[in-house]
Amino acid sequence: MEECEAAFRQFKETLSTPLTLTKLDPGETMYSYVGITKKENNVALIKDDNKIQKLVYFINRALQNPELWYPRVEMVILALVFSAYKLHPYFWAHLIIVKTDQPIKKILHHPDLVGRMVTWAIEFLEYGL
Repeated sequence: MEECEAAFRQFKETLSTPLTLTKLDPGETMYSYVGITKKENNVALIKDDNKIQKLVYFINRALQNPELWYPRVEMVILALVFSAYKLHPYFWAHLIIVKTDQPIKKILHHPDLVGRMVTWAIEFLEYGL
């Protein structure tokens, strides 16, 4: 079918085009997409430019042995913690909206947090995620 051929050609063109990072304007809002697998965390910082999302930065981190046993929501928060460490100038200078399927806002604002979750919640207060 002609539609399928056109879609396949567009897909091949997208894959063959090198990905370029985009710079941010001061005070611009960014979106953080978090992806979790069994062995790694991925965080993509994206800016929305007239309904077109452009990549600003991408972080991929392999999980260490103890982190492999974290619950999924803690893995998402851990990915955000490491991205905040690595990209703290972005986190201080821009509003970042986190896109994930996990209820991290509800968990980080829960009064019964203990251990590493308390530490992470305090660190995120600094960034205003």
